[in-house]
Amino acid sequence: MATTTAKRERQRLHTLDEFLTAHRAAQPVDRSEDVTFPGWRRLYVRYGRIYKDGAYVDGVITLANIEAKVTGKGTFRKLVAYLRETYPDAGIQTECVETQQFCEGLVRMGFMPFREDVQSNCFFLPTIQPSPDVRPTPAGPRRAGTLMSVKFLRP
Repeated sequence: MATTTAKRERQRLHTLDEFLTAHRAAQPVDRSEDVTFPGWRRLYVRYGRIYKDGAYVDGVITLANIEAKVTGKGTFRKLVAYLRETYPDAGIQTECVETQQFCEGLVRMGFMPFREDVQSNCFFLPTIQPSPDVRPTPAGPRRAGTLMSVKFLRP
């Protein structure tokens, strides 16, 4: 483990914007990476497709394994505000939230539990607006149990 951490620290990490700019064009292929962003000691981000409520959702930024440099100072709230302003057509998902207090804060910010039918420690914030250059297209054959399937392709 120490070797992996040491390797990560020696490598130049991309900024959050470099990562998202590069990988938004590659949608819906999932991409993930540790990135840098002001106020964060560790920020592991994925960009791609998720399966939620019986449908595929493309263009989702997933925040996982994150650690603020200083907690309790609004670092997460600032990150979400930045993502909403800069990437309004991207949904935001959080994974494995560890404290009840943070779960409650996410709900106050507009996040919804990922699954309503079970107690979930993952949350989802839908897009503010669809991207004007994204059009819905059929996703292909539906699998058993799939209620709806939507795939977005850039024209």
